[in-house]
Amino acid sequence: MIKTPEPPQKTVELIGAWQMESSTIDGKPKTVSECTLKETIVFTEKTIERLSFKKRDGKCSYEKQDLLTYTLSGNTFTTKDGTTTFTITEG
Repeated sequence: MIKTPEPPQKTVELIGAWQMESSTIDGKPKTVSECTLKETIVFTEKTIERLSFKKRDGKCSYEKQDLLTYTLSGNTFTTKDGTTTFTITEG
């Protein structure tokens, strides 16, 4: 019996540092703040680290760093904070 290999997990495609360029919800483009565009999300095989910024005195300043573990099944991303279904596209 020949077993068909499982497709590779998408986790490998996520590993690295990411920044948002745009947001679309229900097919409609949404405005993204200057500070949100500076946020960086770093994926490893098991963790996600979010570096967030907040506007202070007219400038985006580093606010905090969150570190969470996650699981990925297809395009469903789950952390202790909940579950999100997403699509990532490269520009």
